[in-house]
Amino acid sequence: MAVISFQDLIHQSLWILGLKLRIQTNQRTQPRLGIANHHNLIDLLDRWIESKVRAFKKNHNDLSIYSKFGVNVRKSAQNHYVVSASSSMALGAWLGNDILFKTGLSQWDTTLETMLSDGSLPHETSRGSRAISYTGITLTKLIRLAEMARTQGIDLYNKTIYGKTFHHAVSFMLDAVEQPSIVFEYAKYNRDSGGSIPYDRQEAKSPSSGTYSWIKPYLLRFPDHSNSRRIKDMGTKEGYFAATFASAYHRTMSADQHLNVKQKCFLQPTQ
Repeated sequence: MAVISFQDLIHQSLWILGLKLRIQTNQRTQPRLGIANHHNLIDLLDRWIESKVRAFKKNHNDLSIYSKFGVNVRKSAQNHYVVSASSSMALGAWLGNDILFKTGLSQWDTTLETMLSDGSLPHETSRGSRAISYTGITLTKLIRLAEMARTQGIDLYNKTIYGKTFHHAVSFMLDAVEQPSIVFEYAKYNRDSGGSIPYDRQEAKSPSSGTYSWIKPYLLRFPDHSNSRRIKDMGTKEGYFAATFASAYHRTMSADQHLNVKQKCFLQPTQ
């Protein structure tokens, strides 16, 4: 069975949402579509979207443990589960389904519970030459959960889990960008790297990649945080990763890969 990608789901959902809103607010649409009762179409669209989300959904109750990279953590903490939870969370917000919405809240806890004392996420830092890249991608996907929660008046960004918050994960990412060697002790396990480059040569992805898509939303939400000051100063740091990161920060058309929201929503003038 073919499973729709989350990005395709979002694009199709937004198109359908636009149609749905037109149906709800413009009665002239009804005769043009030849629909006797436009509420039937709305219900049909809701069910179609829900079927696609459920097809994409991973098993969030998966309790299996990964122990191949020096740390025993739940498999369901990794980034693929985060993106799956975000689809369920979005659908829950749309349909008013509290159970689906809370999938995202639970996933936030599951992922951040695995964070180590230095702020690293072991599922991602164990991924060989792409350890830093996957750390950034996961930050981006977590922001999707946090922003949907924020719309509902829930602050996930500052939620403390075992003494740590999302800000600790951001701080570790910045540490790694400035000094990539700090991930080597985790990256050496080389789990599902996807590349043939040695773990001690961290791959700096394009400034337009999802590794950096979290930067603009984070700066908008926390302009005065110490992490934000570090982000803005990254151009003064040496190293190939810091240079790429600084380029991503200064891009006028910033990355939205894995964020699935246009960065224009988060852009502010940069210095």
